[in-house]
Formats: sequence, structure tokens, C-alpha cells
Amino acid sequence: EQGPLIVWNHRWEHDKGPEELVTIVEALLDRGLVFRLAVCGHQFRRRPPALVAAEPRLRAALGSRLVQWGELPSRSAYLELLMQAQIALSTARHEFFGIAVLEAVHCGARPLVPDALSYPELFPEEYRYATIADAVATLAELIAGWRAGTLALRADRRALSEPWSAPVMLERYRRLFERELAAG
Repeated sequence: EQGPLIVWNHRWEHDKGPEELVTIVEALLDRGLVFRLAVCGHQFRRRPPALVAAEPRLRAALGSRLVQWGELPSRSAYLELLMQAQIALSTARHEFFGIAVLEAVHCGARPLVPDALSYPELFPEEYRYATIADAVATLAELIAGWRAGTLALRADRRALSEPWSAPVMLERYRRLFERELAAG
């Protein structure tokens, strides 16, 4: 077995923490942990230097376990990847909402996000980390549990994403607008 699939599905921008991603992945590799990795998301003309520098090292270290590096060719290919992911990792330093992680969670992945930004509003404490060292330790536990067969990482977690779905949000906005219009 090639290990659980960790997906980092964010825009390739400095505010999404590419340096932190590389630090975490290299720490997992240094520990000898076996996992698969997908680094995907929209790329712009200028790619983050941390990802440019890390690509050859990670390709060499992970080989076929690096299942995706870069933007996927279509929305359907992206969703197919999310449907396979066990863990959705965020290393964001700036986040207004967190839709990329919510998409992965809606598809069944277990989130692991910073205990900051918008994430405390979206995810219970068990899915958040305080420091990079905490993220590495949590991922190591998740990988070990998955490999031992004692931990199922994929699950129906739509209860986490459903409150933010379009139908629910549209209804919230409808009620808000009705209340404001009624108030005159």
C-alpha cells in the first residue's frame, strides 16, 4: 500500500503557505512515513519559489506517490481526486472562508487546518493544529492509524460542509433580506 492520500488543494500563492506545506511534507518524509501527495490548485504565471524549489526533491522522494503536482485539467478531474483523498491539508496564512478544504471535506476527506483564520468557525478543534510541529505530529498519527487499519480517514463529513452549501446559504440570505426589508 502506498499510504493515505494527502491533498493540498489551494491557489499556488504565498498566502496559502507553500513554505509550510514543504516543511510539513519534508518532515513526514524524514520520519520515514509512507503517504501519497496531491498538490493541486490554480497556478498563476509566477509560481511560489518554495514549490518550484521543492518539486524535484519531492518528485524524487515520493516517486509515483506524488499523484498530482499542479492544476488539474478539469473540474471533474479535480472532484475525482478529492473523492480519493483521505486528508485535506491547509497551510493557509490568509483565508476568508476556506472553500477548497470544504470541497474536499464534502467529498469525504478528513480536514487538517490551522487553528486560525476562518477555520475555527468551520471545523471543530479535533481538525485544527496550532503549529507546524502539531500538524506533522497529527499527520504522523493519522498515517500510522490508517496504515495499521485502526483509523478510517475517509468518511461522510457532509455535516461539516452542509451548513455552508449553496441552498443553506441562499436561505440564510433570503431571511436576512426579508428581515431588513421588513424593518424598512
